[in-house]
Amino acid sequence: MQWQKTLQKGHSDNTELKPCSGCGALLPGGDGGCQELFNQLLARDYTNPLFGSVHMLAVDCHSLQHPENHGYKSNSVHLLSLCWQLEHGDKSGPGVMPKWMRQEFDGRPAVPKLEPPKNRGQVTIVDVHGVTTPAEHGERVRRWAASVWEAWSAHQAWARQWLAEKMPQEESRRGR
Repeated sequence: MQWQKTLQKGHSDNTELKPCSGCGALLPGGDGGCQELFNQLLARDYTNPLFGSVHMLAVDCHSLQHPENHGYKSNSVHLLSLCWQLEHGDKSGPGVMPKWMRQEFDGRPAVPKLEPPKNRGQVTIVDVHGVTTPAEHGERVRRWAASVWEAWSAHQAWARQWLAEKMPQEESRRGR
C-alpha cells in the first residue's frame, strides 16, 4: 500500500512494522509511531488552516481509536462530537466544537462509560498520512470518520438521543 512506502521512507528495509495497540495500524514503532503520525497531523492542522478545517474530526477519530489514553468521559465527548459533525454539523466550518456542546461538558457531566469496540475502524491515521492537498486530506479524514463512526455503532443510538435532547433547535436544522 502507498502508506507503507510513505512510512518506510528514511527507514532501512529492516524496519519492523508493529501494530498499534489502539487502532491496529501496522507501522514502524507501533504505538509510538502511531502517536508520531498524529502529532504530525496536528502540526499541519495548526500551521495550515486549509488542512485544519477537518481538525476536530481527526481528533475525534484518533481519540476513539485510542480510548485507553484518555479519561472516562473522553469516549462520550468524542463520539458525540463525531455524531454532531457527521449528522448535523456544518462540514465546511473551521472544525470547532459548538459552544453549547462545550458548555455541556464543563465540570462533571453525567455521561455513561462507553466500552470501546474490539475493532475500532478499518481506516486509521496511516491512511491520512502523507497527503499533499487540503482536498485529499479532507476526503481521507472524512473517510476515517465514517469508519470510526461505524465501528462505534453499538453506541450510535445513545449519541443521537443525547444530541436530540441537548442540541438547540437552530443547530438541529443545520447539516443533513
